[in-house]
Amino acid sequence: MSAIKQRASFIDLVNEGEPFRLLFPAGLILGVLGIALWPAWSSGLLEAYPGLSHSRIMIQGHMTAFVLGFLGTAMPRMLEVRGFRFSHTVSAATGLALLSTMHLVHRHITGDIIHFLLLGSFVMLLMTRFRDRRDLPPPAFVLVFLGLLCALIGTLLQIGIQTIPDALPGLAFPLSRLLLNQGFLLLPVMGVGAFFIPRFFGMSHRQNFPESRSFTLPWLRRAAFAGSCGLLVIASFVFESMGWIRTGWFLRGSILVLFLVVESPAIRSNGSTGTLAKAVRIVLVSLPVGYFLMVLSPLHQTGLAHVIFITGFNLLTFSVATWVMLGHGGQSHLFKSSFWSFRVLAAALVLAMLIRVSADWIPGMPYTQYTLAALVWLGGVLIWTRRFLPLLWTPDTTP
Repeated sequence: MSAIKQRASFIDLVNEGEPFRLLFPAGLILGVLGIALWPAWSSGLLEAYPGLSHSRIMIQGHMTAFVLGFLGTAMPRMLEVRGFRFSHTVSAATGLALLSTMHLVHRHITGDIIHFLLLGSFVMLLMTRFRDRRDLPPPAFVLVFLGLLCALIGTLLQIGIQTIPDALPGLAFPLSRLLLNQGFLLLPVMGVGAFFIPRFFGMSHRQNFPESRSFTLPWLRRAAFAGSCGLLVIASFVFESMGWIRTGWFLRGSILVLFLVVESPAIRSNGSTGTLAKAVRIVLVSLPVGYFLMVLSPLHQTGLAHVIFITGFNLLTFSVATWVMLGHGGQSHLFKSSFWSFRVLAAALVLAMLIRVSADWIPGMPYTQYTLAALVWLGGVLIWTRRFLPLLWTPDTTP
């Protein structure tokens, strides 16, 4: 009977507008699946090279689950509208599982189509709620919209490339990958980071405006700055696709630094406010440094991109997910605490990144290092999961 009540309580929590409780564990499972492809391949369990399957599952499965879980929980609260229902969340989780399965069996067109439909339906749900809003989201969230748009266009281009390749220009292929693999993540990281990162350091942010359903001039000014930075990031994708790769990387890193300095004064803070804040510092360094290192060593861009993906996007994802789970699990008083399990996770991600990056410099054994980096990543995530996953079933009972 208690198990039935607990299951009903969990469904109620998700149905009350907290889709992260289902989508975060879905993202964990898909992340483990995507990373485990490397040790599975090196041990002979897989015949085909898993490079594309790994990339697609990590972006369209693992990271999309966390993006939808966070936005699906936060956006209705910011807009002061009804939350997503249990059916919406289950549909999203089912779509994520299906598209990841399709990529696992190398049916990438089908997986891309499911991803496009999944994101498109999510955007439509957000738009209907935005229409009924009683308040505006933070102005930097215009970057979240641009990020979702990048994912939709990038995925659609990928579908076109695989079905009618001769009908698209040559730059469509690199541009589609950049929009999907980087624009989809980098732009929301910037937008959410402007609102969220200062909170890790106990600082006020510049995205707080009086409650208003209508657009005000100060709100529009900050949104215009964020949108301009977002469009310059997208321009950097076009430059890179046209062959001006160093120009694209340098512009991307520079815009990122400019935006973070202007919108997140926490980047200049010397204070320490717990394990999560220290992890975010690693993120704030990794993202621009990864791009600038690629400018210096373009021949190693594939390896160096993992500075951005592992200790940038991935570490920030786990940091924000931990914050959300603590807050909604009635443990917001622990925001500034020290967590040994999260320190292990952060150390594992840093080590996995270093191992993966070094694979491009050590000839003769790159796939061994891919496997070792994957095992380190899996170990760190397992320890994090054991500590924080129970919070998904814990309601917030604080006033």
